[in-house]
Parts: sequence; C-alpha cells; structure tokens
Amino acid sequence: MRRLAASLERRRLRLEAGDRGDPRAHLRHPAVPAEPRNLRLQRVAEAWSALSSGLLLLFGAALAVVYHTEPLPFLVLFGAFVFAESLFYRWVVVLVHGIVLTLALATVALLVLAFWWQIGVAVAAGSGMFIIWSNVREMLGR
Repeated sequence: MRRLAASLERRRLRLEAGDRGDPRAHLRHPAVPAEPRNLRLQRVAEAWSALSSGLLLLFGAALAVVYHTEPLPFLVLFGAFVFAESLFYRWVVVLVHGIVLTLALATVALLVLAFWWQIGVAVAAGSGMFIIWSNVREMLGR
C-alpha cells in the first residue's frame, strides 16, 4: 500500500509541475510515415488495380475466340492474375500453401476413390484383429 501511495504522490507532483508524460505512451502501433519504397509499390499496385480487370476481360475474350473448347488456358490466365494479386498483397506464401493443401486433399480423395474396396477390407481386417486381441487379453485377465 505504501508503494502505491508513494507512486500516486510522485504522479501528483509531476502533474502539478506541468509534466503530463509522453502523450503517445499508450500507443502500441503508432502511425509512422510511409517509406519511399512502399510508395513506389503503392503506385505500381494502383496501376495494376486500374488495368487488371480490363486486361482479364480482354485476354479472356481472346482466349474464348482462340481456345473456345479448352479450359486450360482460362485456368492459366486466372492463376496468373491471382498470383499477381497475391504479390501486391504479399500473400504469396499463403497462396502457395493453399494450392499445396488443395492438391494434397484432391490426391487423397482420388486415392480413396481408386482404392475404396481395399481400404474397406483393411479396415475390416484391422477391426477384427483388434477385437480378437482385446478378447484374448480379457480372457487372460490382463
């Protein structure tokens, strides 16, 4: 209690002397001016933002004329635009992680579809072996 009283007294004396302390002391993430490097990137991002949707439509129309039955060029175009957007937002790592995770899940799904019968037999055999092991253990009193 004495510490608190002493601390409050020191604070009162500082306030009476006109010392209010640092007005920015409560800020955890204070606003700071942008760096010149970030300003250049912002200009490029603004230019990309102004051009990207029009370019996507233009290239999409050109691909529709040339490759009207093939979906792969459209997927490549879409992927290129998504990658460019992720560069500006600095989300490339998140994008690559999402792509890898999606491909891994698709691979697991294809393997389960291709080998569902063998997986079922393995699960049934494993369950049978576990039940036998559990019953034998119970019979032996362990």
